[in-house]
Amino acid sequence: MDNQTDERDSLIVDMLRADPTVLNTRIGEALEVSNATVGARIRKLKETGVVRVVASTDIRAAGFEILAIGSVEVAPGAPDTCHRVATELARVPQIITIGTQLHQEQIMFHMIGRDTSDIERLLATTASSIEEIKAAHARVVLSSYKHSLNSGPIVEIKPDFQRRLRELTDTRLSERYAKRELSVLAMLHGDGRMSLREVARRLDYPESQVRTIFRKFENTPGILNYQTIVNPRALGHRYVHQVYIKASYCLLPDIVNQLKIMPEVLGLATMSGTMNLALSTTVPSRAELQEFVTERIPAIDGIEEIEVVDMLRGYKFDGSWTLPVAREDEVSAP
Repeated sequence: MDNQTDERDSLIVDMLRADPTVLNTRIGEALEVSNATVGARIRKLKETGVVRVVASTDIRAAGFEILAIGSVEVAPGAPDTCHRVATELARVPQIITIGTQLHQEQIMFHMIGRDTSDIERLLATTASSIEEIKAAHARVVLSSYKHSLNSGPIVEIKPDFQRRLRELTDTRLSERYAKRELSVLAMLHGDGRMSLREVARRLDYPESQVRTIFRKFENTPGILNYQTIVNPRALGHRYVHQVYIKASYCLLPDIVNQLKIMPEVLGLATMSGTMNLALSTTVPSRAELQEFVTERIPAIDGIEEIEVVDMLRGYKFDGSWTLPVAREDEVSAP
């Protein structure tokens, strides 16, 4: 890890990654320190953008079935044009991750929708509402075989409760839950380790009511999952990339299985289009990236073409949604 952390911090992060809901007492026992020391260290790790634990909800529970990988091209000009557009796109509830690419006029994002037509409609509406966007493209994810939102930039060091509540209210969850219930969920989406007493205090609700709401969520599959998000820089990984691959359809199952076990691969999905595989990767150095994309990936039989895109800055990295991942027996060629 970087110089903001020490060996104890590293062990705390490892335990949180293994079990996001692990009790402070259990961490304290392992490190032979007090609960207060564990709590203080976790607060520091959150405040410095090293780690966050969030509650997440299955996208299907909110009425979303489709994941798409997209990009927009903005008009060249003022240096802050791309920043302004990315900031504006981050406000779209269905866009769950967004960042700038190596070419300053390109922005990459992940978007969720109810169906394919919903993705197309939302993309067209969003692009037409922002004058600087000159072109927008999205490729539908056909099957996701690995999707790790537990390694990415900590964009929101201080969670935006009002934004999360608005986004939850804009889903089908609002048909099932009242605003007070969604407020509790929004709080937990921002900090999955927040005590129910603290949730009640911040929302000014009776603690007994918050506990009742929490039990209701726990008894509904897909509503409350937990994940630890760790900033790759805290692990010494300073380079995050999106890698697009053109792979042979007939060899796709074997290609997927080989890529899936590589530790550098955070996300792996088949998608529509000529480049039919998308990888999210993180590596410590340029040299290791070079080896990964010029030697290790091409060594897999059936890889026909590779395109690598640097990710420069994150504007939104939302662990609030759990995305569907295909089972082993669903890895099959189209």
